[in-house]
Amino acid sequence: MRTVPVVAALIALGMQALPAMAQAPAVVTGRVTDSAGTPLARAEVASSRPARRAVTDANGRFRIDSLWPGEQLIAVRRMGFRSATTTLTLQPGERRSADFRLAVLPVPLDTIVTEAAAVDEYLRQVGFYRRQKMGFGDYVTRQELDRMAVFDVWDVIRRMPFLEVVERFGRRYVVTAEGRCRPHLFVDGLTVIDLDGIPVSIVDGIEVYRRSTLIPMEFSAAGRACAAIAVWTR
Repeated sequence: MRTVPVVAALIALGMQALPAMAQAPAVVTGRVTDSAGTPLARAEVASSRPARRAVTDANGRFRIDSLWPGEQLIAVRRMGFRSATTTLTLQPGERRSADFRLAVLPVPLDTIVTEAAAVDEYLRQVGFYRRQKMGFGDYVTRQELDRMAVFDVWDVIRRMPFLEVVERFGRRYVVTAEGRCRPHLFVDGLTVIDLDGIPVSIVDGIEVYRRSTLIPMEFSAAGRACAAIAVWTR
C-alpha cells in the first residue's frame, strides 16, 4: 500500500538531481584579436563544461554552443601568441559575449625552425619541461609523437604499458593497468571527460601521472584522482 508514496519520493529526488546539462544550454560568442586589435584567424577557443572547441574565422570571430549553465572556463590559444583564459558564470539559455586580446610571444624564431621553436616555447610556458625535469610522471614530446606514426591520442595511450583503453556503451575510457582506476583528464589545462576527437597532428606533448601522490599542484582540479593525464595541443 506504500508503493505509490515511495515511487513519488524517488521521482522527486530524481528531479532534484537533474544535472545542469538538462537545463537550457548556453552559448558563448566573441572575437579574438592581437594586442593591436587586428583579428586573429585560426585561433582555437575551448570550453570546459563540456569540452568543446571552435576555431576563429577570418574576422577572428567564434561561437561555442550547447554549454552547460554554471561556471565555465574559456581558453584561447594560437601559435606564436600567449594563451588567454577567462571564467564565466552562465545562466540557462544565456548568450554571452567574450572577447580576447592575445599578446605576441617575445621569442625570436629562425624562419626554418619557427614551428618547432613555437612548440618549445608553448610547452615551456605551460610548465611541461619543468615538470619533466622533476621526473614524477611520464612525458611524450612532439618529436616522440612524430616517430610513433599514430593517428590519435587513444593510439598513444594504447602504447603505454601502464594504461589501458576500454570501451563501454559506445564510449572509450582510460584506466590504469594497476588498480584499474580512471585517471583525471586535462586538455590544455581544462578538465575534460574524454579524449575523443584529438588527432596527434595537433598535440604538442602529453603528461601522465600514474598515482595520486605524483600529480603536481598545477592539476589540483584532479582532487582525489588516482592518476592524471594532461594533453597539450597546438
